[in-house]
Amino acid sequence: MRLTGTYALLRRAGARLALLALLLLVVAGCAGAGEELASVEWPTSTPREQGLDPGAVRRYLRRIEAGGYGDIDSLLVVRDGTLAVERYFGAYGRETLHPVYSVTKSVTSLLVGQASDGGDFPDLDTPLLSLFPEYTELENVDARKKAITLDDVLTMRAGFAWDEQAVSYTDPRNPVAQLLRSSDWFEHVLGLPMEARPGEEFRYNSGCSILLGAVLRKATGVEPETFAERELFEPLGIQRHEWEAGPSGVANTGWGLSLRPRDMAKLGQLVLDGGEWHGERLVSRDWLAASTAPRASLGPDVAYGYQWWILRGDRPGDADLVAAIGWGGQLVVVAPSLDVVVVSTGADYESGREGALAFVREFLRDAVEK
Repeated sequence: MRLTGTYALLRRAGARLALLALLLLVVAGCAGAGEELASVEWPTSTPREQGLDPGAVRRYLRRIEAGGYGDIDSLLVVRDGTLAVERYFGAYGRETLHPVYSVTKSVTSLLVGQASDGGDFPDLDTPLLSLFPEYTELENVDARKKAITLDDVLTMRAGFAWDEQAVSYTDPRNPVAQLLRSSDWFEHVLGLPMEARPGEEFRYNSGCSILLGAVLRKATGVEPETFAERELFEPLGIQRHEWEAGPSGVANTGWGLSLRPRDMAKLGQLVLDGGEWHGERLVSRDWLAASTAPRASLGPDVAYGYQWWILRGDRPGDADLVAAIGWGGQLVVVAPSLDVVVVSTGADYESGREGALAFVREFLRDAVEK
């Protein structure tokens, strides 16, 4: 708080005016202090102090440097709310914004939760098409499409003809590549043919996440990026980000966000702490419980919630995980039973491997004291 010149002000003004001026200075000082508090970075400590095996940490870092897990650009490990491991590789550093790709989807889920908590988002059983009355001549409208709900969109069980994982994103046949060539992303997705009844079949579909951005804008009256800055980023002290927009000007809520890894970790800690950040509730515990519950099963060890992955331990004693996963090795992994958040960014775009995720599983198994 800066009170320089207060006494001079008192001498030159009457008592009431001076008191008012002093109060204004105090309020301004408190606001400045609040801004400083909002930007406070992580408390840090050594791996050993946070129950991590220092020898195991060193071994894994050497393997990353040797390319044993693909192209990894950063690794951060937070335990008990304290940053215990922070390493950047190659040209990347602490202040570098990194594309997080489909981690954006999980951030969008948090925004939907905040809007829903505030009563500004439609009920999840609302028919999707009813929210887009401006599209009066959509293609391929049938009974199945009319039955799609927001819940189906959040869980990627809308039933659209969309196979995003069959070919590379650089292949023009990929539905994401086709979406990018369209002049109206919302109309493009809404007009797709149907291949399944809504709610019955999981299809990984970035188009669903794009539609959530449109609904957010309609529901809140502001752009998703503006809503995020006000309701999520500012309270978390996230002061730098980039968010690409689609042709309609709405933030690309499917894969368009870039963040610092330290700020990605804040999102994971928010989920780990049930929607609270430093004692302030940002997202309801009920929304996060619903978001991270398995709603679409992809196998015995993998499920999908509301734009979050749920990964069961694949060995006895392994921790169950909640994860935001983006193309190329972008990860925010939350291990509630271990009180751990792991963040990794990478550039492993074409190998098709899950190197970073495999690393995180091994790391939690070997380096974290149970």
